[in-house]
Amino acid sequence: MSDRERQTRIENRRRNRQPDRPQERTQERPRRPRPEEGSLKVPEPKDKWRLKFEELKAKVIKFGKYVWTECKDWRTLVLLGIVMILAYTPVWLGYLLFHLFKWKWCLAMATGYMLFWAGPATPFIPLCIAITLAIKRVLWTRGMLPEPANTEEKRVTVYKKRPQQKKKKDSFLKPVLDLLKYMKS
Repeated sequence: MSDRERQTRIENRRRNRQPDRPQERTQERPRRPRPEEGSLKVPEPKDKWRLKFEELKAKVIKFGKYVWTECKDWRTLVLLGIVMILAYTPVWLGYLLFHLFKWKWCLAMATGYMLFWAGPATPFIPLCIAITLAIKRVLWTRGMLPEPANTEEKRVTVYKKRPQQKKKKDSFLKPVLDLLKYMKS
């Protein structure tokens, strides 16, 4: 087959093909009624963004107050100190190794680690606070820490009631006991 024949076949196929036409609508869409005077108005998009921003701002302030009240406790400060010491272990261990053995690479690694984590764009302090509060929550749920402060102090608490341990026998035997009751009746 020559190129000319191929082109004519392709053109014939194109001519015979009918273009896709959208189906005509038989019914018109009902239009949304406009709000009447005095009815509730939909806020403008700028208002929506402002409302969302104010809501986010309120949540951040509430969280900040929670963290501030939690960090006032001396147990939390001790935990925070331990977490920060452990997080900065590469720094003080690197300086210690440099002073003991005069290894320059230890000094360089410790300084680089400290400069990176002490920089303004790194989340070192928030990470340490989050780890501290997580450890505190685990210790509290296991009963190793006392209950949070009373509500009389107007302290913000996010703690829920201490979870009660379910009895395994009751949950395991309940279907069996229900079956026995059903069989007796």
